Amino acid sequence: MTKKKFLALIVAQTFFWLFAPLTPVRAQVSPVPGFGGLMNFDIACTCPANIGNLWVWHTPLFLTVSPSPLTGPLAWSPFYTIHYPMFSFGVPGAYDLGAYLPGVQACWMLIPTIPPSCLPLINAGLMTQDGTSLSI
Repeated sequence: MTKKKFLALIVAQTFFWLFAPLTPVRAQVSPVPGFGGLMNFDIACTCPANIGNLWVWHTPLFLTVSPSPLTGPLAWSPFYTIHYPMFSFGVPGAYDLGAYLPGVQACWMLIPTIPPSCLPLINAGLMTQDGTSLSI
């Protein structure tokens, strides 16, 4: 490369960097917080209003809103949770990863009283997206 071409290249790069438009950059933030953890066991919700929902216990449970790992449950609903295909769910020992809505009590248990009533099984929230580490 000749000296003139090299100098022209340096001048062109200098003008490009001086006058290139600058755009602000932001990190993409999910509207719902995420979670991850090892599934230990699940309990089927028995109240007629939410048949099919599961109460899933995770140890440890990593929540994006918590600075340290916890242990605890999340609710899973076949009607609300997007479960990614080709993965099994509810298998003890599988790692679970997804997003959840905090504070939603979506698992209720039927209490055999007269008249019958339902009480919530307390959980950290309702899973909105879910995927596991095990394939079918």
